[in-house]
Amino acid sequence: MQTLVSAIFSDKSKFQLDYVPSQIRHRDEQISKIRDVLIPDLEQGVRPRNILCVGSFGTGKTAVTLSICHTLPERVVSCYVNCSEQNTANRIIRSALRILGVPVKPGFSSDHYLDLFKNAVAQARSLILILDEVDKLIERKNSDYEDLFYTLSRSVTNVVVILLTNRVSLETTILTNLDSRTRDTFRLLRVEFGDYDAMQLGDILKDRCRIGLNESAYDAGIIASIARVAYRNGMRARGVIDLTRKAGEIAEFHGHPIITLDDVQAAEKELTQQHDMEIIQHLPPPTRAILGYVSTYSPTSSIAYEWYRKYAPINGWGESNVTFHGYLKELETMGLVRKEKHGLGRGRGIQMRLITPPELSEIIKSSLGTLTHTQFPNM
Repeated sequence: MQTLVSAIFSDKSKFQLDYVPSQIRHRDEQISKIRDVLIPDLEQGVRPRNILCVGSFGTGKTAVTLSICHTLPERVVSCYVNCSEQNTANRIIRSALRILGVPVKPGFSSDHYLDLFKNAVAQARSLILILDEVDKLIERKNSDYEDLFYTLSRSVTNVVVILLTNRVSLETTILTNLDSRTRDTFRLLRVEFGDYDAMQLGDILKDRCRIGLNESAYDAGIIASIARVAYRNGMRARGVIDLTRKAGEIAEFHGHPIITLDDVQAAEKELTQQHDMEIIQHLPPPTRAILGYVSTYSPTSSIAYEWYRKYAPINGWGESNVTFHGYLKELETMGLVRKEKHGLGRGRGIQMRLITPPELSEIIKSSLGTLTHTQFPNM
């Protein structure tokens, strides 16, 4: 079978989100700080301090950490676990076991898997356990992260934990909830990852295009344009790379030999819609329900609250006026709900109604999915 040659991509895998480049731009300070904490102690057989990497999505936390873990001293191994998928202590331990090559059979107690983990770790000089999106573990209802951190700091002596999060206040949450015994040994060094500026995004993109796109498929002008669009939309390294991939796919679909500004603008629109859908899909249940009701009926605030006051107890949500308006304010701040004047007829005045922006109506309906008008009996 003949392999189709892309006019745009020389190696599309370089635009995948899990690709870790050999050189990470504009993160020398963070790389040096983490290496200075880890490497000297690991080489001497001493357990280093645990590390908390804090920064917005796409600021290089994962790439930097994985890059450093590719250059560890002999017999120092690493395990990467994403807590958005593995959000309990038991799931994290079992995931680490699989990475370490230990067969994991279902149906056993947590202690059984923990014993397997301790035995596996004992075979290595040290283990670096990377917990990405660790807030998904810590902020989970009835989370058992305190037990996990106690075990890793007290029962296993050669494990270093690197926590990655976009929650700036997570360190306070962790230290407040840990008991004194765990807090004394589970010490954290905080490493901040700030946002990139437009020029830095351009540098990152230039490197990625050089190894992922055909030389004839782009020029310096289109790289600068993509970087500006990404920066304007609040995208970071992950976003600018994804925008380029999407623009390349659109150019390829239309048979363009080179990525054009029209391709970039089309990619921007598509990714913005996708981002909006993801935001709506991840709203807390009460906020999603209010958005669904507003989208269906365009009610006044008072009518919406009367509906919410009857609907909330069924789901165990707070039903106070303050709680409702807190959710409503959040939706307004996100631009998903706004107030609009509606006339009541000649001589009858006007009233303020809650509406969803017309340009977002289809995205909102698609994102809410199973939330239909049958769930919102009108008042």
